Amino acid sequence: MKKRLDTDPRYKAVESSSAREDWFREYVKALKEERKREKERDREKRDKRENKDKGDKERDREREREKEKEKEKEKEEENDATEVREGF
Repeated sequence: MKKRLDTDPRYKAVESSSAREDWFREYVKALKEERKREKERDREKRDKRENKDKGDKERDREREREKEKEKEKEKEEENDATEVREGF
């Protein structure tokens, strides 16, 4: 592997092997940090989506409860009207 790198002008540009190693380690560290940031962004997006879905579901449940209350109220009004007509 080193033989292939020996011919690369970028490799030759840095004469010190310890400097090349330091730069490589810095590069690897930067890659890890970037991956970590990407994962965090993905996690935040997922959490945001999940929270939105939870809010949507809660709103849907609340609408269903309101519809049920309206139906019950209409039934009660119908029963009251029926009782009035029948003379109760």
